[in-house]
Amino acid sequence: MHIRPSAGLLGLFPKLWHAFALAAPSIGPRLQRSEKFTRHLFTAFEPEGGVPEVDMELYGVGMAQPERAWAGSALYRGTILPAFMAIIFGAYAKRDFTVPTLALIGAREPSATLQEMGHRPGRGGNVTTEILPGEGHFLADHRPELIADKALRFFAQKPDRYHGK
Repeated sequence: MHIRPSAGLLGLFPKLWHAFALAAPSIGPRLQRSEKFTRHLFTAFEPEGGVPEVDMELYGVGMAQPERAWAGSALYRGTILPAFMAIIFGAYAKRDFTVPTLALIGAREPSATLQEMGHRPGRGGNVTTEILPGEGHFLADHRPELIADKALRFFAQKPDRYHGK
């Protein structure tokens, strides 16, 4: 969340081209209806067999509906890309997270590279980041048991400040 970008950031842009393309008002919805693009989206940052074929097919069925494809593009344009840019340019660097936060990131996910660049000095307390070797972007879908275990262990270490436990 409090990334200190370096020159390594330039190497990420070829991996993230899809995010910028999806955000484009006319290109994004069209791309989401492409089977080839869908396959790229669900395999580029995943371990072998990470996203089942049936899930890719369901995504394709949903994106065949123009209003869903437009909504997906709007999500990238209005939320995902602005949040990514805010992280890169330090918008969160001086903010404290008041709630204990566990960020689990698959090592095959481009944002793992961002985390490895180091963090800006500043506040940003209460954030624990863990890079999971061999894992991809869709952690909760691909490895729900791993995510549940990590979350349970993380929150078991933190006292419940609302109940004195």
